Parts: sequence; structure tokens; C-alpha cells
Amino acid sequence: HTSSETVNGAKKDVVTYTIEYDKKEYHSRWVAFRFDSTTRKKNVSRSGSFMDDPLLPSDCQIGSSSYSGYDRGHLCASADRLYSLDANQNTFYMSNMSPMNGNFNSIYWGEIETLVRKWGRNCGAGDTLYVVKGGTLDSLLTTTTVKNTLGETVQMAVPKFYYIAVLSLSSEGKAKAIGFWIEHKDFKDSSLSNLKKIRQAAACTIDELEERTGIDFFCNVPDCIENIVEARYTRSSWPGL
Repeated sequence: HTSSETVNGAKKDVVTYTIEYDKKEYHSRWVAFRFDSTTRKKNVSRSGSFMDDPLLPSDCQIGSSSYSGYDRGHLCASADRLYSLDANQNTFYMSNMSPMNGNFNSIYWGEIETLVRKWGRNCGAGDTLYVVKGGTLDSLLTTTTVKNTLGETVQMAVPKFYYIAVLSLSSEGKAKAIGFWIEHKDFKDSSLSNLKKIRQAAACTIDELEERTGIDFFCNVPDCIENIVEARYTRSSWPGL
């Protein structure tokens, strides 16, 4: 999905986010986007309404109603795309939603999302933070019943785990990466100390995340960089972790 933005005085299309959609599961396999000098800005507030993705065929459309018993959990969060009204509205497409436990969505997953977002917003001029988010469609908690726009009752995937892959590239050519892998559940303890334990336990290398998901996250990065940054992470390199 793209939005038309004015960048350095000229109109250009800016990628809001990219998805790989699984028609069988009625759920995206991953959503990818980046924070850079344009997209990290905060020019608008949350201003969208849930709607079907116009780029998907009608048999993939499931309507904007809440899933029974689950939140419509953003993958690319509304707060991740505040650089323009169009970009924020794009985050409300149902193709960007995942059925999430309410407390998991708002507290535990949301807390890790907020941390990643801070890293993105704190990027310096010329720096870029690449983010890939998703839920495991090969490992499901359950399925939930929805209806597509053809009136057919279908089963939508409810992932058992969610993940975030992060790659930071600085204007000086420095790179670092980190992953997060968290079980989809209510952890029953939202104290600050427990939230810290959960996010630190969720942190992992990109190599570990790739093994668990089967996704090659940053394949366009030169191997000489990719092989190094995906094999390890240093906690002190990621403020707030």
C-alpha cells in the first residue's frame, strides 16, 4: 500500500507497508514497513476506520466487524504510520488485522510494539529502521469463524505466536538487528517488572526467528552484513530493552 506524499517539494508515492496475504487462512503472513526521514514523522493522529482492503479479491474480503471474542489487532500499528492521513487510514484495512486476545493486544504485544516504534522515531537523518511483523500461520492457537463478502462462512487463522524482526541501518553504514517472538496469551501480570521480563524473554536473534518462521527476513541486505547482524544481538545496543 502506498500514499502520495510531498517529499522535498515534490509529490511521490511512499510505501505505507507491504504484505504477503494468505487467502487460505484469511490472514497476512507478514507485514513489512520502515521508519525513515519521511515515515517516522508524527503529522496526524489515529484517524482511520476499519474497512476491507480494496486490493484483495472479493472472496478474501471479510468485512470490518470484530472477530468474535478477539480484538482487531493491527500488525502495522496505527501509531506506526502517523506521517500522513492516507498512510494512517491504510493501516485500518482488514488485511492488516489479526484476531488477538484483548490484553495481549493492548498490553504485552503493544508494549513491544511501542519499544520498536521508539527506535524508529529516534532514527537520525539518513538512518532507516526496517520492521517486519506477523503471526504464525503454521502454528495456530485456533481459528475463528468469519464471513466473506460472498456470504460464505470461513475459518480465519488465530496465530499461536507473534513476531517482530527489526533491522537498523545507519547513515554511516552501521547495522544491527533483533527479533521478538512472543506467545499469544494473557500473561496475567502487567507490572513494569513483568513487562520487562516478558520483552527480554521475547528478544532473540533474526537467525532464531527465521528458523521458527521459515521466513528469510532481510534477504536484500548484502550477505557480508546480513550473516553477521542476524546471528546475534547486544541488549545494550537497543535502548529500553
